[in-house]
Amino acid sequence: MPKKAKRVDRSDKWYVLAKEQGYRSRAAFKLAQINKEFNLLTSSTRVVLDLCAAPGGWAQVAAKALAQGSVVVAVDLLPIRPIT
Repeated sequence: MPKKAKRVDRSDKWYVLAKEQGYRSRAAFKLAQINKEFNLLTSSTRVVLDLCAAPGGWAQVAAKALAQGSVVVAVDLLPIRPIT
């Protein structure tokens, strides 16, 4: 049975916000919310491993939240553009 293609709802407010703020996916806001509540990404965090990372929204949030010199490793079977 063939899989249905994912449909992007361009009227979704989180999708629109993500694109306006330069995030690759709306899931970036979820990590920001989790980090705000549980303080997972602190200045003492040195390495973050993001598995199944495509398109890279969570890796973007992690890279912004970590101190200079910290490392974010994002891995996926799909290609991921470098995070700048």
